[in-house]
Amino acid sequence: MRAITFLLIILAVAAFAEQPAVAIVEFEAKNCDAGIAEAVGEILRTEITFTGKYRMIEQAQLALVMEEYAFQVSGLVDASIIAELGRLVGADFVAVGSVIGLGETYTVAVRYIDVETVEAVLGLTETASSEAGLPEVCRILAEALTSLPYSGSSGDNSHSSPSSASGRIAFMSERDGDGEIFTMDADGGNQTQLTNNSSDDWFPVWSPDGRRIAFQSKRHGNTDIFVMDADGGNETRLTFNGCLDGSPVWSPDGNRIAFHSYRYMYSQIYVMDADGRNQTRLTNNTSWNKFPDWSPDGNRIAFDSHRDGDREICVIDADGGNRTQLAFNESDEWFSAWSPDGSRIAFDSDRDGDREIFVMDADGRNQTQLTFNNSDDYYSTWSPDGSHIAFSRGAIFVMDANGGNQTQLTTEGASHPDWCPVE
Repeated sequence: MRAITFLLIILAVAAFAEQPAVAIVEFEAKNCDAGIAEAVGEILRTEITFTGKYRMIEQAQLALVMEEYAFQVSGLVDASIIAELGRLVGADFVAVGSVIGLGETYTVAVRYIDVETVEAVLGLTETASSEAGLPEVCRILAEALTSLPYSGSSGDNSHSSPSSASGRIAFMSERDGDGEIFTMDADGGNQTQLTNNSSDDWFPVWSPDGRRIAFQSKRHGNTDIFVMDADGGNETRLTFNGCLDGSPVWSPDGNRIAFHSYRYMYSQIYVMDADGRNQTRLTNNTSWNKFPDWSPDGNRIAFDSHRDGDREICVIDADGGNRTQLAFNESDEWFSAWSPDGSRIAFDSDRDGDREIFVMDADGRNQTQLTFNNSDDYYSTWSPDGSHIAFSRGAIFVMDANGGNQTQLTTEGASHPDWCPVE
């Protein structure tokens, strides 16, 4: 009997040791009491332990290593530094984050770093309407961890590689001294210049069939919208007026183009036929409405609006009706981008101090942060299959749709990527 009991104990210990280990760095308090941030960390540890799928690294051990090696870790620190801390304490994942107070509400932001792959494999933000709602927020953040792939000691993992992304990406580059339109393969190869003049050409966007590219240009002194063939030929000007017309985007059937225009002092959202005729204003208010993006089903247009004092993502019907605001906070949100299946919207926000890429459900729920760094990340675009996102960070980067495997594709001075919808 003693032998059987001893064997059961050995098996239990072995099973526990095989569980992936998680270290949680003390959460950073932003505009709230440090005790609240400390409490969030403790609740998250309890909730992760409660899942039964992970073992926790002792906080005393973590604190000792951080003191001995003089680690200064926060949510903005590079993943490689956090992964090194994880290796020193024997963790498979390290969680870092912050608690941001705003009135009576608290937003908890956390990212999980995979120590083996040195990647931020998941970034989440959840908001509690009061301090009493923080335990439920922590439960949601703990459950999200259970969905993460675990690479283990073999180094095998289920993350896709950005090199598996395919198709063509259009973008703007200033490598010749002014903005010009280029295209490249999704791995950064075969970069080809399409426009070549002394003015700025920006905001390229592919037509749904991949045969044409719309863009904005200042080549006639004013910013207007142009289209050209996908090889750069047959450039055609579509708008002619004394105000800025920019940020074009095609309807899914390729028959219309939405854009914003300053022709009535404040920028408003317009649509026109693909040949420039029948220009119609969709928004009409005394605030800025900019950067439209058409939903894949053609029924709605997302854009950012300044009517509540800061930029927020809004959606209207394709005829301008039924305006709905999707984001509500005191930070700025820009550049919405629908996923190919229409279920999610990517956007950038400066809610953590600089611009980062987020995604949310098409109704505004489940807002999730994908990038975490001290640089500005902005202007995202989805691959045709929805598995990857390209974005700007001084250069063009591509990442998995969950924020992993961030890879630089171009030299500095490139921005505003758009993924060709057909391969």
